[in-house]
Amino acid sequence: EARLYDGTLTGTARLGWAGEVISLDGDIGLTGLDFQPLLALFTQAISATGRLDAKIRYAARGRAFPQLLDNPSIRASFRIRDGSLGNVDLFRALQASSGGEISGGATEVRELSGTLLLQPGQIQLRQLKLLSGFLSASGSADLSPDRKFSGEIHTELATPRMRLTSRFAV
Repeated sequence: EARLYDGTLTGTARLGWAGEVISLDGDIGLTGLDFQPLLALFTQAISATGRLDAKIRYAARGRAFPQLLDNPSIRASFRIRDGSLGNVDLFRALQASSGGEISGGATEVRELSGTLLLQPGQIQLRQLKLLSGFLSASGSADLSPDRKFSGEIHTELATPRMRLTSRFAV
Protein backbone atom coordinates (compact mmCIF):
# COMPACT_ATOMS: atom_id res chain seq x y z
CA GLU A 1 0.00 0.00 0.00
CA ALA A 2 1.24 3.49 -0.83
CA ARG A 3 0.04 7.11 -0.91
CA LEU A 4 -0.06 8.62 -4.38
CA TYR A 5 -1.55 11.95 -5.59
CA ASP A 6 -3.49 12.42 -2.35
CA GLY A 7 -5.01 8.94 -2.67
CA THR A 8 -4.17 5.32 -1.97
CA LEU A 9 -2.57 2.70 -4.21
CA THR A 10 -2.69 -1.00 -3.34
CA GLY A 11 -1.49 -3.88 -5.41
CA THR A 12 -0.20 -7.38 -5.90
CA ALA A 13 2.25 -8.83 -8.39
CA ARG A 14 3.08 -12.38 -9.39
CA LEU A 15 6.28 -13.13 -11.24
CA GLY A 16 6.82 -16.56 -12.74
CA TRP A 17 8.56 -18.39 -15.51
CA ALA A 18 7.96 -21.59 -17.43
CA GLY A 19 10.76 -22.70 -19.70
CA GLU A 20 12.03 -19.56 -21.42
CA VAL A 21 8.91 -17.43 -20.85
CA ILE A 22 8.72 -14.94 -17.98
CA SER A 23 5.27 -13.84 -16.84
CA LEU A 24 4.16 -10.94 -14.67
CA ASP A 25 0.57 -10.35 -13.64
CA GLY A 26 -1.33 -8.75 -10.83
CA ASP A 27 -3.85 -6.24 -9.59
CA ILE A 28 -3.71 -2.55 -8.70
CA GLY A 29 -6.33 -0.64 -6.76
CA LEU A 30 -6.51 3.15 -6.79
CA THR A 31 -8.70 5.05 -4.33
CA GLY A 32 -9.28 8.81 -4.27
CA LEU A 33 -6.31 9.84 -6.45
CA ASP A 34 -6.12 13.42 -7.72
CA PHE A 35 -6.66 12.67 -11.43
CA GLN A 36 -5.24 15.84 -13.01
CA PRO A 37 -1.51 15.31 -12.25
CA LEU A 38 -1.80 11.58 -12.99
CA LEU A 39 -3.34 12.23 -16.43
CA ALA A 40 -0.63 14.83 -17.20
CA LEU A 41 1.98 12.04 -17.00
CA PHE A 42 0.40 10.39 -20.04
CA THR A 43 -0.97 13.22 -22.20
CA GLN A 44 -1.22 16.97 -22.50
CA ALA A 45 -3.87 16.70 -25.24
CA ILE A 46 -6.77 16.49 -22.78
CA SER A 47 -7.30 17.71 -19.27
CA ALA A 48 -9.52 16.41 -16.52
CA THR A 49 -9.92 16.94 -12.80
CA GLY A 50 -11.56 14.88 -10.11
CA ARG A 51 -10.92 11.96 -7.78
CA LEU A 52 -10.06 8.61 -9.40
CA ASP A 53 -10.99 5.15 -8.16
CA ALA A 54 -9.88 2.19 -10.29
CA LYS A 55 -9.40 -1.56 -10.29
CA ILE A 56 -6.68 -2.65 -12.69
CA ARG A 57 -5.62 -6.14 -13.82
CA TYR A 58 -2.41 -6.49 -15.80
CA ALA A 59 -0.45 -9.28 -17.47
CA ALA A 60 2.76 -9.40 -19.48
CA ARG A 61 4.86 -12.15 -21.06
CA GLY A 62 8.34 -12.16 -22.55
CA ARG A 63 11.58 -14.07 -22.93
CA ALA A 64 13.52 -11.42 -20.98
CA PHE A 65 12.57 -8.83 -18.34
CA PRO A 66 12.75 -5.82 -20.73
CA GLN A 67 10.26 -7.56 -23.05
CA LEU A 68 7.62 -7.64 -20.31
CA LEU A 69 6.82 -3.98 -21.04
CA ASP A 70 6.64 -4.49 -24.83
CA ASN A 71 3.25 -6.24 -24.90
CA PRO A 72 1.28 -5.64 -21.72
CA SER A 73 -2.37 -6.47 -21.39
CA ILE A 74 -4.33 -4.17 -19.06
CA ARG A 75 -8.00 -4.10 -18.13
CA ALA A 76 -9.18 -1.35 -15.79
CA SER A 77 -12.56 -0.32 -14.51
CA PHE A 78 -12.53 3.29 -13.36
CA ARG A 79 -14.64 6.02 -11.83
CA ILE A 80 -13.78 9.73 -11.72
CA ARG A 81 -15.97 11.84 -9.47
CA ASP A 82 -16.47 15.51 -8.68
CA GLY A 83 -14.38 17.02 -11.46
CA SER A 84 -14.42 18.32 -15.01
CA LEU A 85 -13.41 17.35 -18.55
CA GLY A 86 -11.39 20.05 -20.27
CA ASN A 87 -11.62 20.79 -23.98
CA VAL A 88 -15.01 19.03 -24.23
CA ASP A 89 -18.21 21.02 -23.73
CA LEU A 90 -21.03 18.51 -24.07
CA PHE A 91 -23.72 21.12 -23.30
CA ARG A 92 -22.56 23.29 -26.20
CA ALA A 93 -22.23 20.27 -28.47
CA LEU A 94 -25.74 19.13 -27.60
CA GLN A 95 -27.11 22.59 -28.41
CA ALA A 96 -25.33 22.64 -31.78
CA SER A 97 -26.04 18.92 -32.49
CA SER A 98 -25.21 19.49 -36.16
CA GLY A 99 -22.34 17.05 -36.09
CA GLY A 100 -19.76 19.80 -35.68
CA GLU A 101 -16.62 19.62 -33.61
CA ILE A 102 -17.12 19.32 -29.86
CA SER A 103 -13.75 20.55 -28.66
CA GLY A 104 -13.26 23.56 -26.43
CA GLY A 105 -14.91 24.56 -23.19
CA ALA A 106 -15.41 22.16 -20.31
CA THR A 107 -17.99 19.74 -18.90
CA GLU A 108 -18.57 19.43 -15.18
CA VAL A 109 -18.49 15.81 -14.04
CA ARG A 110 -20.35 14.39 -11.09
CA GLU A 111 -19.20 10.92 -12.19
CA LEU A 112 -17.42 9.44 -15.22
CA SER A 113 -17.00 5.68 -15.31
CA GLY A 114 -15.94 3.06 -17.80
CA THR A 115 -13.53 0.33 -18.76
CA LEU A 116 -10.06 0.80 -20.28
CA LEU A 117 -8.61 -2.05 -22.34
CA LEU A 118 -4.98 -1.88 -23.39
CA GLN A 119 -3.64 -4.55 -25.74
CA PRO A 120 -0.58 -4.37 -27.97
CA GLY A 121 -1.32 -1.76 -30.63
CA GLN A 122 -4.70 -0.63 -29.32
CA ILE A 123 -6.39 1.27 -26.55
CA GLN A 124 -10.15 0.96 -26.07
CA LEU A 125 -12.50 2.85 -23.79
CA ARG A 126 -15.77 0.98 -23.30
CA GLN A 127 -18.96 1.37 -21.27
CA LEU A 128 -18.28 5.08 -20.78
CA LYS A 129 -20.93 6.79 -18.69
CA LEU A 130 -20.94 10.44 -17.61
CA LEU A 131 -23.34 12.09 -15.17
CA SER A 132 -23.44 15.88 -14.82
CA GLY A 133 -26.61 17.34 -13.35
CA PHE A 134 -29.34 17.13 -16.00
CA LEU A 135 -26.79 15.94 -18.59
CA SER A 136 -25.77 12.33 -19.09
CA ALA A 137 -23.63 10.73 -21.76
CA SER A 138 -22.50 7.27 -22.76
CA GLY A 139 -20.25 5.88 -25.43
CA SER A 140 -17.04 4.20 -26.45
CA ALA A 141 -13.79 5.22 -28.11
CA ASP A 142 -10.63 3.74 -29.60
CA LEU A 143 -7.12 5.13 -29.90
CA SER A 144 -5.25 3.67 -32.87
CA PRO A 145 -1.49 3.02 -32.99
CA ASP A 146 -1.10 6.21 -35.08
CA ARG A 147 -2.82 8.11 -32.19
CA LYS A 148 -6.12 8.74 -33.99
CA PHE A 149 -9.16 8.89 -31.75
CA SER A 150 -12.49 7.47 -32.93
CA GLY A 151 -15.75 6.59 -31.28
CA GLU A 152 -19.27 7.69 -30.53
CA ILE A 153 -20.91 9.59 -27.69
CA HIS A 154 -24.65 9.59 -27.00
CA THR A 155 -25.77 12.57 -24.90
CA GLU A 156 -29.04 13.31 -23.19
CA LEU A 157 -30.26 16.44 -21.45
CA ALA A 158 -33.35 15.66 -19.39
CA THR A 159 -35.23 18.14 -17.24
CA PRO A 160 -38.76 17.89 -15.86
CA ARG A 161 -39.97 19.89 -18.91
CA MET A 162 -37.90 18.55 -21.80
CA ARG A 163 -35.65 15.83 -23.12
CA LEU A 164 -33.00 16.38 -25.79
CA THR A 165 -30.72 13.64 -27.17
CA SER A 166 -27.93 13.55 -29.71
CA ARG A 167 -25.10 11.34 -30.97
CA PHE A 168 -21.62 12.57 -31.83
CA ALA A 169 -18.74 10.93 -33.63
CA VAL A 170 -15.34 11.61 -32.08
